Amino acid sequence: MKGYMVPRKAGWDTHGLPVELEVEKLLGLDGKEQIEEYGMEPFIKKCKESVWKYKGMWENFSGTVGFWADMDNPYVTYDDNFIESEWWALKEIWNKKLLYKGFKIVPYCPRCGTPLSAQEVAQGYKLVKERSAIVRFKVTGEDAYFLAWTTTPWTLPSNVALCVNPEDTYIKVKAADG
Repeated sequence: MKGYMVPRKAGWDTHGLPVELEVEKLLGLDGKEQIEEYGMEPFIKKCKESVWKYKGMWENFSGTVGFWADMDNPYVTYDDNFIESEWWALKEIWNKKLLYKGFKIVPYCPRCGTPLSAQEVAQGYKLVKERSAIVRFKVTGEDAYFLAWTTTPWTLPSNVALCVNPEDTYIKVKAADG
């Protein structure tokens, strides 16, 4: 926004429990033992295929909501170059003595035999009370505003547009104070 080109690279997170669980369902498998019977290499191959299933949908959605990113040269977490760069970064952190051994209680899935990330735990979605903000966005050339609700007000300074749907119905309301 100040005249500098800041690359925004799209990426595909191709590892993790959500991918494996989707492929387990697809293949009708239930747990580690059945995956091993099926074969690790064919299972991994199916996982790699599975992550591309939603690529086109995500690219269309990203364009629709104005999420501008380089979709032609994405990072892919199962790519050897990506993995090597992660190992390089970890080694640099180790060399600077910034790694330590510690203990932490984490959520664990006994069926999957693995710890769960915060994101994976969050997939067990439930309603929670959360702080939010309602903000006004001025309509260009009019004495009018759109109201928008957000649970991430810290992102507001980086907003460059408000997306609206010409197919949706909006209500124009006059405030009591004029």
